[in-house]
Amino acid sequence: MVFGSVFRKLKYVDLTTADNVKIRFKNNLISRIGFFILGIPHIGLRLRARKIMSNIDKKYGSMLDAGCGTGIYSFTLARRMKSINAIDIEKEKIDYGKKVNLWKDIKFEKMDLCNLKFPKENFDLIICSDVLEHIKNDKEAFSELARVLKENGTLLITVPYLSEKNKKDYKKYNHERAGYNEEHINEMCKKNNLILVKSEKYSCKITDKISNFSYKYSNKKVILGIIFYPLYLLAILFDKISMNNFNGIFFKIEKI
Repeated sequence: MVFGSVFRKLKYVDLTTADNVKIRFKNNLISRIGFFILGIPHIGLRLRARKIMSNIDKKYGSMLDAGCGTGIYSFTLARRMKSINAIDIEKEKIDYGKKVNLWKDIKFEKMDLCNLKFPKENFDLIICSDVLEHIKNDKEAFSELARVLKENGTLLITVPYLSEKNKKDYKKYNHERAGYNEEHINEMCKKNNLILVKSEKYSCKITDKISNFSYKYSNKKVILGIIFYPLYLLAILFDKISMNNFNGIFFKIEKI
């Protein structure tokens, strides 16, 4: 299934970009077909999602979507999990998730990642995508995620990489810090009895330019529909062959 195609089932769509631009519209026949074929035509989101989805390599019972936003991971994985808790600090996003939720096994709640209202060792899988950089006390939030993760559970995280670009631009996106590297995350893992299994960088300098070019056509749906997949495939290719200048990083973490 194309990532984001699940949005074709919803009555209306409410998305927010990294720079706080809100995209809201009612789903009609054209937009439903567009979601079915393209998924969400956002290269940056798709590169992050590609890392996360490719590392969900076994069946999980319970999942926490930590900082769920509009619930895209929860909606996408609803049929693969026995239960999902989707949480976010923003009430508006939780209200949206509740209104459009078609899956009885997803529970949306407003909650602070630094104070999770769950017992310890409660989830088999936790997804936390581009969230930690927004939290002032990120170490406390990470500790809470570790606390509620079950033994043999998996934590999948994406965050901005500590690149020169992010050092310049991070305040533009309301981030508390410029980014992270392997050393930062590995240090937090050791303090919380977790093991860093894998790290992968993505969104190199050229890929970032491709993504920005695609974004210029976000309001021109026909053109975007034509150019999206060629640009997305180019972005994947350049990420594979690039050796440096990455702006995002993915981590797979386990509790053993």
